[in-house]
Amino acid sequence: HIYRSSSDFHSGMQIVEEQLNQVQKSFVASKLSPQKMKTKKISLFYSTVGVDWSEGALDHICPPNLDCHHIANQKLGFEEATLKHLHSFCSSHKTPEKATVIYLHNKGSLTDETYNHAFRRGLTAAATSEHCFKAIASNSNPNASAC
Repeated sequence: HIYRSSSDFHSGMQIVEEQLNQVQKSFVASKLSPQKMKTKKISLFYSTVGVDWSEGALDHICPPNLDCHHIANQKLGFEEATLKHLHSFCSSHKTPEKATVIYLHNKGSLTDETYNHAFRRGLTAAATSEHCFKAIASNSNPNASAC
């Protein structure tokens, strides 16, 4: 989920670049690399809210181990639009049984405060961590599907 303000476009893009770099260097990206998983790339689907984004808006900053796909853009909206796409994907009969889905948010793009940036970095690190991935992948607790 990416929000981009028309008044502070540059800051919003810096946040997205930072998150993409954080994901690229994470446990998930290193352990689920195309070479280890025998897939082409790790797919990253994103929806945008705010100023109009063109198709492929992140192509120039998408790391080489990720395959970035722009789902949709809404001029106005909240997280529900992105979560609707996420729910549809996870509910689809076409979704591989062993698919792992991570929801990230560019917290701090609307309210540029230090605590939002620290919160976003911590949440991104946790969601892409070894502990979180192994907890979900092991299916040791059938009632837990998220960290």
